[in-house]
Amino acid sequence: RRTLALDYDAHAPMAQAKLEQLEAEAREKWPLDRVSIVHRLGHMAVGEVSVAVAVSSPHRQPAFEAAKYLIDRLKQVVPIWKRENWSDGTSEWVHPGMEEGATFSDSTDLPSSPCHTNKVRQNDARKAR
Repeated sequence: RRTLALDYDAHAPMAQAKLEQLEAEAREKWPLDRVSIVHRLGHMAVGEVSVAVAVSSPHRQPAFEAAKYLIDRLKQVVPIWKRENWSDGTSEWVHPGMEEGATFSDSTDLPSSPCHTNKVRQNDARKAR
């Protein structure tokens, strides 16, 4: 099967709270200046950018480590669901934190979300320490 498109859905307030929590965790682990995390919602063509993480720090190693931590944790814990739409007309929902290969067979298995925004964003202005 070939993937034709992806649909992302979320409950924006819950996702926003998780992104803020992840930023706080990263700031405890590394000396960071700025952090920006964006995850788009809605219908995406294959290859479209759906998520971006940007981190600045006085030194590159902490920035790289924090960015990796944030994208990995985002995929594990932020309540954003992805539906993969296949060329054979089927689709599967994937929930964050699910084991590799585990899916919902169709949209009736996944509660619908009241979220009607097109982005969930945690964009940090430089925080004073």
